[in-house]
Amino acid sequence: MGLHVNAGRTKMMSMGTLPSGNIPVSGNTVENVNELCYLGSIIQDDSSCDNNIRAKLGLMVCFGDPTKILRDNGLSIHTKIRLYEALVFSALLYGAETWPMNVINTKKLEAAHHRWQRKILKN
Repeated sequence: MGLHVNAGRTKMMSMGTLPSGNIPVSGNTVENVNELCYLGSIIQDDSSCDNNIRAKLGLMVCFGDPTKILRDNGLSIHTKIRLYEALVFSALLYGAETWPMNVINTKKLEAAHHRWQRKILKN
């Protein structure tokens, strides 16, 4: 087919009971990693979502803080909630249906959600 694999940029991760042997590609060995970023989500070999949640909570630093918009007195509460759902909530929970949640991670997400709700309601 004419496809070529760049062994220098290719990473491999073994999960569960799969063997973690070396795979040679074009005379080089593919690097075996414990964590990788795929489609914006951090995947770990132990199926933990801790780093993914931490990264999502810090995501607002990259996008710019929408707090100023959400505290604007000229906008109705309904508009602020719609903006929150579109800008913050959707970015925070992107890919969350695949996360193995535990009580600690659930509380972290609830705390972040309540923090944003307080920002919206403070005028």
